[in-house]
Amino acid sequence: MRNPLTIVLSVAIVIVGAGAALLYSHTQKLQSANNQLGTQLAEVNSQFTSATSQLAEVNSQLDAANQEIAQMRPDVQRARTMPITIRARKALTNNGYVYTFWNSSRKPLALHVIISNPAFSQSKEFHLVIDGGNFKDIGWYQGWAGAPDDTIKVECAGYDPLVKTSH
Repeated sequence: MRNPLTIVLSVAIVIVGAGAALLYSHTQKLQSANNQLGTQLAEVNSQFTSATSQLAEVNSQLDAANQEIAQMRPDVQRARTMPITIRARKALTNNGYVYTFWNSSRKPLALHVIISNPAFSQSKEFHLVIDGGNFKDIGWYQGWAGAPDDTIKVECAGYDPLVKTSH
């Protein structure tokens, strides 16, 4: 018969050995998982560095584009300015004014003209097509005898509206 202390010690050694084997197995799994996470972290860091570099390049391109836009802004503004000059002259046949609309461009322009006078609570719309380098008049003969403080608004597709007040 064996000594009970020997049996207890043998069982304890077996249990400690099994625990050590289990602990070793878990340690190996954790080290493997740690290595995988380290590899993934290195890959994410590489992607982050690449994305940061790409972002810097895009920001540089955006800055260059914004500078180019700023340089083009005066040209765009000029391009949107309607090439129409409005002049007023005294009418020959009555006391009113005649408004002359001169097209300084080379192409014909279709104009929508609204003339109003708040003092008389009147307004009238006109549709003019003026060939490039030519003019058209609006006066009593065309249906509006111009008066002081008339407001003339001219609209044309592709251009900013033009507003003028006669004096």
